[in-house]
Order: sequence, then structure tokens, then C-alpha cells
Amino acid sequence: MALDANKERAISRLTMMTWNLPRKAGWVGR
Repeated sequence: MALDANKERAISRLTMMTWNLPRKAGWVGR
């Protein structure tokens, strides 16, 4: 269970980072 929670947290953090990258670049689409 702990592993799953860590995986979920890591995935969410990764997605947030990838989503923030374009925003910082300045080419936000949609």
C-alpha cells in the first residue's frame, strides 16, 4: 500500500512538473 501511495504521489508530481514546464516556457495551449 505504501509503495502504491508513493507511486501515485510521484506520478502526480511528475504530471504537475510536465504541465508547469510549458507554462514557464510561455506557450500554454488550451
